[in-house]
Amino acid sequence: MGTRLWLASARAVAAVCFFCFAGLAQESPTVIGQAVVSTGTTQNGISLPSGGTIFEGDLIATDASGRAVIKLSPTSQVTLNANTAVRFARVAERTWLRLQKGTLVAENAGKGFAVVETSRFHIVPATEGNSKVYVGLMADNSTYLESAEGAVTIDDIKSGQSYALPAGQSTLVAADASSVPGLQAQAVAPAPPAKETAPTPPPPAPHKPPSHNTALIVGIVAAAGIGGGVAALSGGGGGQPASPSAP
Repeated sequence: MGTRLWLASARAVAAVCFFCFAGLAQESPTVIGQAVVSTGTTQNGISLPSGGTIFEGDLIATDASGRAVIKLSPTSQVTLNANTAVRFARVAERTWLRLQKGTLVAENAGKGFAVVETSRFHIVPATEGNSKVYVGLMADNSTYLESAEGAVTIDDIKSGQSYALPAGQSTLVAADASSVPGLQAQAVAPAPPAKETAPTPPPPAPHKPPSHNTALIVGIVAAAGIGGGVAALSGGGGGQPASPSAP
């Protein structure tokens, strides 16, 4: 009896575990990348070893002497320097690097680029070629931006303006700056003009059927001849119309 009870309990526990594992499998986190190099780095507060996997939503942080190189795809990687914290996310099939403090270096080659996000800016490569951008949040809340390779586009979330940072240039944006120093805001492309169309011609006038008087005239002419018809219309009875040459 005891054996049967134990077996029934074991089956019940196995069934519960099966459904638990099935639910976890359905909600398994999305893999973002792999830590190629990891020293002095934590993953959600736990030490991150080299070779560790980075998942969506993870907070990766380095200490005062730490450094992490994370491979995001065959054509994209990010380096976290010392005293840096980045939240990794996946939005619309694109990896987002949400920089909370410190400095990172995002390197991309081709279409598989990552988006760097701060509380104020979105930074993305301007072309599909190679790009290498430094983004740093300074102690005074200013933002350092440098495009070491390839031009990048900087979208200012606060103002809605977009700026192009050419390759080899850098800028430091104060926390209270209303624009990006040294860069000209890109003009928004105007909407294309509406296509002109030829005016619609007016509809043709409807055919007007002959009036009853016209029908009556035609009948009189047909019955009485040309001369009689004219006489009838002129009220001259049966007389002949005057000749045009008569005095």
